[in-house]
Amino acid sequence: MGGVQHRFAAVSSLCSGFGVTVAQANAELDLPDAFGIAAVHAVKNWADQHSSAAAVDAPAAAATINSLNADPPAINYRHRRRRLDGWLIPANDWDALTEPLRRAEAEHEVLRLLRTDWGPRKRDCASLIVAATITRSDYTALPLFRNRTHVRPTDLPFRNLAYKLMMYGRRGVHGGRGSHTLALLHALEPYAQRLAAQLDDISAQHLPYARRRQIPLTSDK
Repeated sequence: MGGVQHRFAAVSSLCSGFGVTVAQANAELDLPDAFGIAAVHAVKNWADQHSSAAAVDAPAAAATINSLNADPPAINYRHRRRRLDGWLIPANDWDALTEPLRRAEAEHEVLRLLRTDWGPRKRDCASLIVAATITRSDYTALPLFRNRTHVRPTDLPFRNLAYKLMMYGRRGVHGGRGSHTLALLHALEPYAQRLAAQLDDISAQHLPYARRRQIPLTSDK
């Protein structure tokens, strides 16, 4: 069930820890309308159909929820999500991130034939992956994804590329046609860590929230 289980755990944790409704928990987690309700219903239906497995999984799920309620994460993921609303990797940062990858392709006889497209769509998808990673979010619930895939005309290439990047990030690839994707994901890791630190530092200073299209990163030199 994957993402459904994660949403169920998050929603259930808020409901049990703070006595809010599923709809209220859904809103607190910045999930799209009905995401939390759908997750609760899906898990309930699965449990009804797989009672023996549910009996085994239920204590573990309850223990996880209780642990989260007893010792909440120190990171304000909600703050990160809202600071990143409307954010994209700045063009200058994207050029700096991908320049070594472009150069490596140009110098490699086989990779040169791939002619990887490092254009705006890949930058937008990389922005989505970074945001999902540092906010511990379901990427399909983030506005950047939904604004491109749940309105007409649907951006199917964006949806497919986002899915590909997420799957490669989870499973990893080795060599071949997907090697440039893995190289990009590796390049994004330290970038995401610096962005997360910057967002948390802003939070610590109690600065007012301001919607920004792009948040340029300071160099770590």
